[in-house]
Formats: sequence, structure tokens, C-alpha cells
Amino acid sequence: MTDTSANDLRLVVIDDDQVILTLTSMMLRTIDKCAEISCFSKPARDINEIVTLVTNATKRTIIFLDINMPDINGWEVLDVIAHATAGKLSDNVRIYMLSSSINTSDKVKAYSNPLISGFFEKPLLQEDLRNLLFGEHVASMDRLWVENTERRRTEVR
Repeated sequence: MTDTSANDLRLVVIDDDQVILTLTSMMLRTIDKCAEISCFSKPARDINEIVTLVTNATKRTIIFLDINMPDINGWEVLDVIAHATAGKLSDNVRIYMLSSSINTSDKVKAYSNPLISGFFEKPLLQEDLRNLLFGEHVASMDRLWVENTERRRTEVR
């Protein structure tokens, strides 16, 4: 198990699926037992607390945000965060989409949003999380895929 130095990491999971929240939290806890973990299953209700976490982040903060939720979807959560931060996150805050969607347009939309650092398909794999927290940013491979896909589409037109 790898731990960051005591209490310098906050992990936030925003997802309406309680099973995903539980599994992701357990996985996060096995990777970094000192990290603060916050879970939100009803982002419409908790949006003020989520925005406060983002705007007042003093430690490294990684947010996993689901796209498809019933009351307020991930894109709407991002809009609220963008408004609260004037479209610029603090250097210590990263937002990653975590979705069961395999729709290419969701990935393209995520990577075209300057607030999004990456996209992970559910379920989040422990290896991907370890790499994200302590190693090479695996989602950057996803970004290359999206950029190459968009380039190919442009070249075909």
C-alpha cells in the first residue's frame, strides 16, 4: 500500500449509484489509507458543499464525477463549478469523469472541457487509480485517443 504524506489528499466521488460509491471508496482506502474521502450520491442536494470543496481546496483534491445522474447530471455539476471558479480550477484540483458510458461523444465532450483532466469508464480499476495518484497519468492515453480521433475526422472531411 502506498500512502501520500499524512492527510494531503482528498478524494471526492460524485455518483448516484451507492454500489459504485462503496466500491470506489473501498478501493481508494486500500490505496491510500490517509486520504480524506468524500462521497456524494445526491449532487443536486449537495452542490453547495461540492462547490465549497472545489473552491476552498487547500490540499490535492481529485474528483471523480459521474455523467449520468437523475437530479443533476455531471455536465450540470461542471457548469456550477465553472461558474463558481470563473472557469479556472486551482492547480491542486483535478476533475475526472467516471462513467459507464462508452459513448465516444461523452469522451470528446469531457476532453473539450477545460475543467476535465481525464475520463475513466466504470468500474474504476485499481491499477488506473494507482497510476493516477502515484504514477503516470493513464487518462492521458485517453486524451491522445480523443485528439487522434478528432484529427482523423477533420482530415476525412
